[in-house]
Amino acid sequence: MKHSTEEPTYLIIGGTTKAATTSVYKYLRDHPEICGSSLKETRFFLNPSYPTPTPETYVDSKTEGYKQYFRSCTGEPVRVEATPTYLYSEQTPSALRRHLSDVRCVFILRDPIDRLVSWYRFAKQNGQIHRSISFEEYVERQIEDEEASKRIAPWRALRQGRYAGYLQNYVDVFDEDAIYVTFFEGVVEETARCLKQVSQFAEINPEFFDDYTFEVYNETRFMKSPFLHSLYRRVLRTIRYQVHTWPQVHDALRQLRSWLDPVYLALASDDKDAVDMSPRLRKRLRQYYAADVATLTEMLGCQPPWSISGDS
Repeated sequence: MKHSTEEPTYLIIGGTTKAATTSVYKYLRDHPEICGSSLKETRFFLNPSYPTPTPETYVDSKTEGYKQYFRSCTGEPVRVEATPTYLYSEQTPSALRRHLSDVRCVFILRDPIDRLVSWYRFAKQNGQIHRSISFEEYVERQIEDEEASKRIAPWRALRQGRYAGYLQNYVDVFDEDAIYVTFFEGVVEETARCLKQVSQFAEINPEFFDDYTFEVYNETRFMKSPFLHSLYRRVLRTIRYQVHTWPQVHDALRQLRSWLDPVYLALASDDKDAVDMSPRLRKRLRQYYAADVATLTEMLGCQPPWSISGDS
């Protein structure tokens, strides 16, 4: 196991979006050898030009701003944060390597077609795309629009399912033993085993998860009012940004949310969000991702737990 040193290890959950990163972050945060960031998604090392709001970004000569997210830490040897968009931020690997003396990166990948469906549902849930837009139209717009990467996250989802190129940016910067790749499907089906493997990567005691209760966080749902749900999320995010440096207030807010969120979701959600995908569209998506999956398989030395063939 890892021994406490003057400089902690920073365990960065760097991607991908819609792949259980929130749940994994919260499981790891509960480990006694880990201190979690006051904001799960600090976004601190994103490219300054990345099209996602950030409360604060790094300055080339300083990391003091980043350390404020860990003010409540009391000597735990590992610190964890989870910003899924780090995977897609080109300058982030070199920024992490330059500013953090001991950093390890975890990436959770997901079947890119399933992930695309999840993004579509999530974007409708939060009012980021209109409910009248069909899944096929959602996909076609991204295929046809070469400028999609400059738009808000739901309109970059198709392209960002091609993981190999983004991962290569990290492979070019970090040693092999500083990168760990796992899969959403394994996290869902064998949660304890996956968390133990991440624990071994982080050099902390994996036995903590033997009797751990794994809850599901940030599950995508169909909301009766996307506008009100978006407002609810924005208000909570604003409050978190304001109080994250005040540990006692932040902890009280976390406890309040553990009670409030289930009540709110029970009242505001509705089970009506099935996504219909034609065989023709599924085949087109398989063709779109086939070459990237082949590259990813070669890069990782193993076949991801999903099957995508351009001819099927």
